[in-house]
Amino acid sequence: VDTIQKNDGSVPTAADLGLNVAGAVLQVVQNSTSTAVSTTATDWTDSGLSASITPSSTSSKILVLVSQVLTMGSSSDNQQQSNLGIFNSSNTLLFGQSGYDQLRIKPMQAFSWPVDMKYLHSPNTTSEYTYKTRMRIQQTNGTTLYAQNSSQPSTITLIEIAG
Repeated sequence: VDTIQKNDGSVPTAADLGLNVAGAVLQVVQNSTSTAVSTTATDWTDSGLSASITPSSTSSKILVLVSQVLTMGSSSDNQQQSNLGIFNSSNTLLFGQSGYDQLRIKPMQAFSWPVDMKYLHSPNTTSEYTYKTRMRIQQTNGTTLYAQNSSQPSTITLIEIAG
């Protein structure tokens, strides 16, 4: 077969062939890390989790799925709130910022919990686009926030969906 034609003799479009139809999954990228990162800062800090994708069309949407384990430890008795957000490579916050957990931490104790985030983004580009997570604590009062470790790795999955 040299050419594909429809019954009327016309050339089929990609949509006629079921390719690149709105809502179709075009590609999936996943990255994980088990390298521990910590911060005592109230400013956003990279958590070590990121992935890049090159959309095939400017109308594509990217579904960002994050599964990350956070741990807080403290040298004093205090109540603390932490934040985790999804950012792009320019450090623009795309999703997050509200406190995921607020808890009282006892001295020399640590508390771990999983954070799962889902965000649908329209990057409007066909250039490589990077998504990453960043974290912070709300107050500097002897608390350290940790992301992932060798026994609790974190993952980020990017799914391109045809627009």
